[in-house]
Amino acid sequence: MFAMLLIAAIVPPEPSDVHAIELARATAPYVSYTRDGRAFAEFAPTVETRNVSCKLHHEAIFDCTYDVRTKDFLGSDFTAWLPKAARITFRDNCWQIVSSE
Repeated sequence: MFAMLLIAAIVPPEPSDVHAIELARATAPYVSYTRDGRAFAEFAPTVETRNVSCKLHHEAIFDCTYDVRTKDFLGSDFTAWLPKAARITFRDNCWQIVSSE
């Protein structure tokens, strides 16, 4: 019974989780903070991801491959799709990149 619960707890990141990671990575240089410490990005780029595939690497660490493209805040066109690979784990109540390949 315990083994089944453990296996059920190890679920790979969803495509929306990978999108959120890429969005955070792309907007990081644009982040400013309010006086009370809240983060915001006023002129952040738009990010799209597709073809997300994640496989278990070790324990709760997943190797994910996907395509990503961005569009600048005032841009009219997206950049070309770029293939990416990242090792992702669930830590501190959110999905985080362990390392990129």
